[in-house]
Amino acid sequence: LEGPDSKGRDFWLTFMPNIHRGLVDRNEAIINSDSLHIFIVSEKATTGVITYKDIFNQVYTHNFSIPDPSKIHQFSLVFRNFELVGLNVTTDIDFENGQNEKIAKQSFNITSKEEITVYAINQAITTSDAFLVLPVDILDNEYFIMSYNSDGSFRNNFNPPLDNASTPSQFAVVATEDNTTITIRPTVATARNNLNVQSVNLSRGDVYLVQANMLSNLRADLTGTQVVSNKPIAVFSGHQRATVPVNIGNLTSRDILIEQIPPLSTWGFSAFITPYPIPSTITESGNDIYRVLAGYDNTIVTVDKFQVALLDKGEFFEAPIPNSAKLVEANNPVLVAQFKQTSGSGNFSIQIGDPFMMLIPPAEQFMKSYRFINVQVGENSIENGSIIPVPNVYVEQYVTIVSPTLYLDRVRFDGGQMNAAEFTQITNTTYSYVNKRVSGGVHTVDSDTICGIYVYGYGRANSYGYVGGMNFKKIDFRAPQIFSENDCGTFTGTILDTGDADTKIDQVFFDQDSIKNVTVNYNFVKADSSVFSGRLINPYIDGKFTIIATDSSRLRNRKSFDVPGFTLHTSVTATDPPIEIVER
Repeated sequence: LEGPDSKGRDFWLTFMPNIHRGLVDRNEAIINSDSLHIFIVSEKATTGVITYKDIFNQVYTHNFSIPDPSKIHQFSLVFRNFELVGLNVTTDIDFENGQNEKIAKQSFNITSKEEITVYAINQAITTSDAFLVLPVDILDNEYFIMSYNSDGSFRNNFNPPLDNASTPSQFAVVATEDNTTITIRPTVATARNNLNVQSVNLSRGDVYLVQANMLSNLRADLTGTQVVSNKPIAVFSGHQRATVPVNIGNLTSRDILIEQIPPLSTWGFSAFITPYPIPSTITESGNDIYRVLAGYDNTIVTVDKFQVALLDKGEFFEAPIPNSAKLVEANNPVLVAQFKQTSGSGNFSIQIGDPFMMLIPPAEQFMKSYRFINVQVGENSIENGSIIPVPNVYVEQYVTIVSPTLYLDRVRFDGGQMNAAEFTQITNTTYSYVNKRVSGGVHTVDSDTICGIYVYGYGRANSYGYVGGMNFKKIDFRAPQIFSENDCGTFTGTILDTGDADTKIDQVFFDQDSIKNVTVNYNFVKADSSVFSGRLINPYIDGKFTIIATDSSRLRNRKSFDVPGFTLHTSVTATDPPIEIVER
């Protein structure tokens, strides 16, 4: 059954720092075309309110109405005073005056009478990215950051020593309730607090920006940083303006990376990595990449059934995206992201496409229907010193659809049945995919069964990408817990599968080869808890047994117990008694 999803009635977001060329040139036409955009779509006519604050804590409201659900509601602001201020302001490194690791106010709260889906984009000349905004009802208390390496460089004999083009890995947290305490355990030194664990108290709507300290590590990457809280929070992550891959020296064009990070409780066990369509112009250097981030220790990652990594929580595996689609799987929940590569290595103004970060929905979180946007925005560009309006920034738009192969003839795009021949089988799986070229604007994808979508577009030295929608069911990743206590030759035990996402105990049995000198009594029914008890048959020698419990998600726990006998009577000898199991 589909559970909580990306539709909702209450949303919080913030816009992380971007780079704005107009501020360098003091060109108002360019400055005023760098904008923050919020797109709202609904399946029913609705009304709502966007409440937002600027850097001075001034409150604004915008009432919106969607009388025709086929239309998009677009809300846009010039970025100044509404975007967070980081280390790199107007391509000038400033360690003192930014909002790094200070409580900021620039948040947006969107409420609606009916369920809506919200997307946002931070758009500046040749640097933008979009993200799906998650509703409050799926937010939670534990997150791990997915980001990318800082892109720093030094200047000799200058103070500050960082080159003005240096841009950091970054994330931001928004509190949705008063008296929210967040605790941050960074993987690399942060701009103001180095590697120290931070605990910060936030009020509703407060924002906390964290950027990596590039002085200590030019390639510092906040990926794997843990953020926990006592109340639900919204977490946004990415990079101020990234080169992808960062370790190839001749790549010149860069882009902001942004995604809203889903809580750990909604991560999944599998994801499909799909190659991107190649932009019409692109450098031959570099490659698209993907990352797999672990939320738990001892996470085994496989690609097409072959193990590629063993990760502890906060660690990640990175590899180039291959030419054919691949299935990534793990034994514990993981977060998977794809990164589009830098397109330019010289005169990047003629290149189509650039970096973006796109989270990949777990196959466990696919839905049956989506209503989404291939975003389109305008900007003012500089051509030979003149201002040229560009009404449509993105010149190539796509949606990737992943579907069970048996149901390809039941996948519909904008109401029309798709041709199964358009899809490509994903090797060694029962799924297929297609990269479909589309127009900008609202689209629908639906199927008689579940499917997944990835949404993205390319512009001139620019791009965006995001997951088009997904379920956010809490995933059962914990096997049943088994406990037992001994008392004078007797024992009692409990099997529990009672967490929020647990799927109830499906099967319990005892490994008969393991049972020595004990009688075991148990009465099992399919439930979230079960009890067992027993005693030593010969009280003067030790006993032992192994119990195995499986839940409805096929997660299994096997646990062995020793039952000590009375050891005072050392003259007693005995052989192991026969196995005795009593099932009621």
